[in-house]
Amino acid sequence: MTVQDEQGFILKNRDGIFRIDFAKLEYVEVINKTVTCHLADGITYEVNSTLMDFEENFSDRTDFIKTHRAYLVNLGCIQAIHGSFVVTKNGHHFIESVWGQGYRFVPVTK
Repeated sequence: MTVQDEQGFILKNRDGIFRIDFAKLEYVEVINKTVTCHLADGITYEVNSTLMDFEENFSDRTDFIKTHRAYLVNLGCIQAIHGSFVVTKNGHHFIESVWGQGYRFVPVTK
């Protein structure tokens, strides 16, 4: 993954090379060293990487937060927070959160 400019980044995976706009990126999820970028329109892109790689590349952005060790979420896509879950605007994704465990709600920054 390479941050191209303030509007988006380039993601290269086995299927090709894709430009992803930050505004369209709903959340980033990692499971077993596979990072999945979930877009607001339901499209997903997978890449072998770590969430830390994305955190480092998103370090200048204040519109993404780390809600859990496995998730980076676009603040603009959050509809509600219910208990230990974050609900995104599209209503299809419920993301487990660590807020209910005493963690602070902070942007991803250095």
